[in-house]
Amino acid sequence: MSASAEGKARSSMNALKHGMTAKTLVLCNESQEGFKEMSQAVFDQWLPQNEVEAELVEMMVAAKWRQRRSWGVETATVDLEIDTQAPAFALKYDNADELTRTAEAFHGLHAKDNTLPLLNRYETSMDRQYFRAQNQLLKIREKNVFPSSENAILRNESFIAPPSDPVQR
Repeated sequence: MSASAEGKARSSMNALKHGMTAKTLVLCNESQEGFKEMSQAVFDQWLPQNEVEAELVEMMVAAKWRQRRSWGVETATVDLEIDTQAPAFALKYDNADELTRTAEAFHGLHAKDNTLPLLNRYETSMDRQYFRAQNQLLKIREKNVFPSSENAILRNESFIAPPSDPVQR
């Protein structure tokens, strides 16, 4: 196995190395396996080369997992409101479509509390955290004066090794 292939194999296991993120992020009613699959996919995409890069990728995984949870909670919240309003909705509208039911649910939720705006702020925060970690990772890789061939490939650059003889002109 070449050093490059060895490095890729080793870094692909970073996501599952300690499992700490899974233990702290995945709720009891969420899929541990789904988290591991998503985490591994993100690590495989970014192939962190050191602990700092691995931590940034882990931050991206955490933000994305929480954002997906927020999407699910928003969907469940609107679905619950649609179900709660169903009897009154049937009396109020003779021939309404599902989009109208959804609009009524949003209206009802807005009148009751600030759940949807709160979920929206949470989602936006997770989005910012994800891209902040991603930008830091990209900056670290850009500052690397002598990038490894894997980093160059990830940035879609060609990697040209310096000549072996420094006197060569």
